[in-house]
Amino acid sequence: MIDGSLRRTGLTLHDRSGIIPLMRIGLVILLSCLTASSAIAADTTPPKPAFKVVLAVDPRLPSMSQKDVEQALKLAANWIEVWYRKRVRFQVDRTEHIDSYMSAVFEKLPIPGDWLKYPYALDGSDQVARFHGQQVAALKERSLDAIRGYVPDDIKPLITSPELAAANLLKIYDDRLKIWRTIRSPKGLPYFDTGFPAKHSYWHWERLFDSYWPEDITDHIIVTNVMLIDDALGDAPPHSLVRGGLLNGLAQEESPQVVVSTFPLITDAPAVSDLRDTTALSSRDRIRALAHIIAHEFGAHVIQGYFDVYDHTACVAVPTPGLAYAATLRNLFSGPPCKLAHPPLDRKKSLTDRYENLAHRYLAVKDYANAKKAVDRAISLEPGRPLLKMMRRQLSKKLQGRDH
Repeated sequence: MIDGSLRRTGLTLHDRSGIIPLMRIGLVILLSCLTASSAIAADTTPPKPAFKVVLAVDPRLPSMSQKDVEQALKLAANWIEVWYRKRVRFQVDRTEHIDSYMSAVFEKLPIPGDWLKYPYALDGSDQVARFHGQQVAALKERSLDAIRGYVPDDIKPLITSPELAAANLLKIYDDRLKIWRTIRSPKGLPYFDTGFPAKHSYWHWERLFDSYWPEDITDHIIVTNVMLIDDALGDAPPHSLVRGGLLNGLAQEESPQVVVSTFPLITDAPAVSDLRDTTALSSRDRIRALAHIIAHEFGAHVIQGYFDVYDHTACVAVPTPGLAYAATLRNLFSGPPCKLAHPPLDRKKSLTDRYENLAHRYLAVKDYANAKKAVDRAISLEPGRPLLKMMRRQLSKKLQGRDH
């Protein structure tokens, strides 16, 4: 689901032997120019309908122009074809205020109140220590060597064991998050909205995406100018923890749904710009960085169904370390497109989870017909889940009782 959203397992280090011919590197870069014509020429299949893009913005805050976003979308589509041989098209459909966009979804299908204990509370009332055990378990599933090779140099000595790494990464997260809550725009407006913190929350964006039936999705990519923060600390990946939860984007792998943020690209507050590896980002730099974020979230995660990896070269599935956009692009074009094995996402399980979550959501608002519809869909995918069968029996009884 992310740069921040998918909870992915790191790979062990792969050796790449031999010298890459210069001509092959040049060909990759040539194919990856802003126009997609040369890459598309090899694909004669009819184009599919465009994936719809919504610009969900806070108009009080700085944002990238629609023209720049559209250039980034075209470039991302080109890179997806070069790396994965899949032709896609993106089309900006409309612009909406982010508050009304999110509120409309949650008014239609509210989040059950007892679910709100699961994410880290972004208002400063929570303690990161309560997630330490979960983080230790998550880090035991990753390669610490791969993580050390990925994080900034000053953090490498802190990654010595799952237990110490979890404690250190959570402290880094907490310290930086305190800063994110205080920074302001050039007009003196707070970037973090204490009145509607859900729009910053990775966990709430997941619940927003989970509100839709997978077969009814019409908004495929949301581009926003507000900061996105990973608050699902139970399994938040190292690359989001080291930047205080600040996310470039997140994806739902079981359906074509992605949200990406331009906030880290356009915000020049020192606390943010210090995490970048360039003193300033030009308009072209922003477009290329946004293109990589979109290609990573939509291409690697949604289209290919790959987990994040940390130790590949020339690989779209490698997320941006910190906010090192220049280094990320250098790595992307350091050789021919990566052909190493990638850990695959379990789309069937994720889709079953999606329908099960929908069933619980509809059950909470006593919409038993839709709850049973969701349970039936989940059982058709994984008939062996005993809880689903019990839910279906109970829902069938409730619906039969209404008919009498």
